[in-house]
Amino acid sequence: MFRRFLYALVVGSFLVAAVGPNALRAEDEVAKPADRFAVPEGDVAAILEFLKGLESYRPTTADEAQKRQMAFQTAADRIIKLQKDKSSDAYRRAVSIKLQLRLSEVQNGTAESQRSFYQDIMAHLKSAKSASQQDLGLAFTFGQMTFSNEVN
Repeated sequence: MFRRFLYALVVGSFLVAAVGPNALRAEDEVAKPADRFAVPEGDVAAILEFLKGLESYRPTTADEAQKRQMAFQTAADRIIKLQKDKSSDAYRRAVSIKLQLRLSEVQNGTAESQRSFYQDIMAHLKSAKSASQQDLGLAFTFGQMTFSNEVN
């Protein structure tokens, strides 16, 4: 993944140098689409709608994948900041997203970091009236990940 990112960065740099800054025409700037990774501000409903689109989008480059992950992080942080009701579906979804984003770092982490992550997942699951499919998928993935680490 890093190699693809580095390749795209080098190729992009050559293209910018070859084309030059004057090659952009004014109509190109006007026709530029909105940034698909720009998280809306101030409205939980708008952020949730944004998340639906983000979940269905499949990145085609390493740069897009990184921007998508950062957009998930930003959206979850904004929901947690805006939503005061910790039992709401929006708040729980944001916490679940943040936990999912931590999975990769926990996978190669220490036993202590995995134990702490397990406690965070359990607290999240226990705080729900009923666990969502996303919550159960997160717990299942973590269980598989830790089991495969112990087997290897």
